[in-house]
Amino acid sequence: RKEKIYYADQWQVQILAKILEKNSVILVSDRLERHTVENLHMLYASSIQEALDMAFSLKGKQSKITVIPEGPRIIVSGGK
Repeated sequence: RKEKIYYADQWQVQILAKILEKNSVILVSDRLERHTVENLHMLYASSIQEALDMAFSLKGKQSKITVIPEGPRIIVSGGK
């Protein structure tokens, strides 16, 4: 039997993968390059307004979106 290998902060990548399976993620950054974000299977936006425009274009003007500032430091709870 092979021993499982775990890496520090591996959980963050696992959670992101679960999120990306079911959701579109738009990352707003002025520090990361577009190709880096897209290689991580996320959509790149250079501003919050651009991200909002993209989100409403993808999901419709009446849709609900979630904004998560400082992503890893926030716990999001789905409500009804």
